Amino acid sequence: MTPRRRSLVLNLLFALVIIGGAGYAVLQHQKLEDWWRLRNYSPPSSIVTLSDETTMTPESRHLFYVNHPAVEDKDAFYKSCQVTEKTAVLGCYAGNQGIFLLNVQDSQLNGVEEVTAAHEMLHAAYARLGATEKTKIDSLLNQTYQQLNDPRLNAKIALYKQSNADVTNELHSILGTEEVKLPPALESYYKQYFTDRSKITGYFTAYQSVLTAAQDTYNQYKDQINNTVSQVNANNNELDTQSADLKTQQAQLNSLRDGGDLAAYNSAVDGYNQKVQAFNDLVDQTQGLINQYKSLQVQLNQAANAAQELNQALDGRVTTRPTI
Repeated sequence: MTPRRRSLVLNLLFALVIIGGAGYAVLQHQKLEDWWRLRNYSPPSSIVTLSDETTMTPESRHLFYVNHPAVEDKDAFYKSCQVTEKTAVLGCYAGNQGIFLLNVQDSQLNGVEEVTAAHEMLHAAYARLGATEKTKIDSLLNQTYQQLNDPRLNAKIALYKQSNADVTNELHSILGTEEVKLPPALESYYKQYFTDRSKITGYFTAYQSVLTAAQDTYNQYKDQINNTVSQVNANNNELDTQSADLKTQQAQLNSLRDGGDLAAYNSAVDGYNQKVQAFNDLVDQTQGLINQYKSLQVQLNQAANAAQELNQALDGRVTTRPTI
């Protein structure tokens, strides 16, 4: 080996040692910081339960506990989570400040806290990905998102884009906690965080079905009301036409009677009476539709209130009746 080549090799080795040493220093610094944060930390039983119910591995449980996760009521939660997201905010990973979860008290939405805990832990995990692994995982996440082409997911991601959020970071948490079936490479990746990811997606599917059912019920009553209103309007138009026809025919009958043409008068009376009966039947039918409309309106308001309560349980900022 020539002196020049030996010098190049030595320089390269020296550079690798520096790079490796820097990486080692960063790793050791992170371990030291984690030790410091966990030295006097004893997770509350509720946090341990969330870890258990989401089947967190020792690695992910470590990440979760390092961030001192806290389940908070709305007032405290919205002080802890200063976010501008347009989606319902159920939790946040606030870097060195920790992980905060909204206390969702509606029993219909059991499982929300579990899914949110896993979601926020994955944000903490994503923050620690090395550059090479992050590039690989980002590619898998974006490819999977494009292949899914799920309207619900697309709408959620659109809201994150409006908030200028890191969409790939969000996908890392969303796909890992909400999508039942993922490509093998992603399934294998998430196994380092969960021993049974299906438990988390099961929670999500369960409470999402409650939200969907509430919205479907509201939409069904709304559609029935719209159809009823359309039928009432059509009936009223027909009643106007029949009323005008009856007035014309009544005038003709009066003219026959007053003119003394009783034979023609008697011959036309039956037909006139039949039209009067049809008119009255249509009036009764229309009144029935109006009563049905009033009943449906009550049910629609009840469905709207039920949907609103679910929305408010998930997001205390909700004060109107939004679409779930």
